[in-house]
Amino acid sequence: YGEVYTSLQSGIIDAAENNLTSLVSSKHGEVADHWMYTEHAIVPDMLIMNKQRLDRMTEEQRQIIRDSAEAANAFHEVVWNEATEAAAEEAQNEMGVEFHEVDKSSFIESVQPLHDEMKADETMGPIYDLFKGGDSDEES
Repeated sequence: YGEVYTSLQSGIIDAAENNLTSLVSSKHGEVADHWMYTEHAIVPDMLIMNKQRLDRMTEEQRQIIRDSAEAANAFHEVVWNEATEAAAEEAQNEMGVEFHEVDKSSFIESVQPLHDEMKADETMGPIYDLFKGGDSDEES
């Protein structure tokens, strides 16, 4: 990762993958003048807790955990959106990066068999539904 900047600058590589905040914080926008909104990778943030500990809690304590997790998620969404908007503005206005929307339909079509497989899997189906917001028929 430490060599991406100079590799972009020298032409050893043509492109790199990153999120908007990294485009600015790693200064890649200084040497990569185009940004494509592919949304090909979306990493979920998860709160993970020991189930045995959770099971030892009272229902009131479990509700506090759930409410706190929801509040933290809502806060994170606001802060992340603000950070990415600020990064996009800086990349565009100070680094000269051009932003491009991408027609994702061919990508969506290509991975549809994988989505169908995950939805149909007894173990993965419920997890898939969680990540898709409960609507596993929604377009990918």
